[in-house]
Amino acid sequence: MAGLKKFISDTAIYGLSSVVARSVSFLLVPLYTSKLPSAGAYGVVSIMFSFCTFLNVLLTFGMETTFFNFARQSDNPISVFSAALRWVGSLALILVACGFAFDLAHQSPS
Repeated sequence: MAGLKKFISDTAIYGLSSVVARSVSFLLVPLYTSKLPSAGAYGVVSIMFSFCTFLNVLLTFGMETTFFNFARQSDNPISVFSAALRWVGSLALILVACGFAFDLAHQSPS
């Protein structure tokens, strides 16, 4: 029964953040559609949010689930956290550097 309570509380914590994020996004639609220059501009905003969600999955590569599984089984959860942080941080820095390099390579000369 204690495992079920922990499962429900963990699900509520993660589910609540998802619900709040989607609710805020839904509530911002009237603001976007009234302040953006055209209806097509809202489509660009939606595509950018979709890219951000997809990149978030790629950047973390499921490390939050891995962390919880290994931290529970490990004698030293701090070392598990630092290893996960190093991998995710390194990958994020590499991808950001590649993004900047790509952007600089495709800028038009002034």
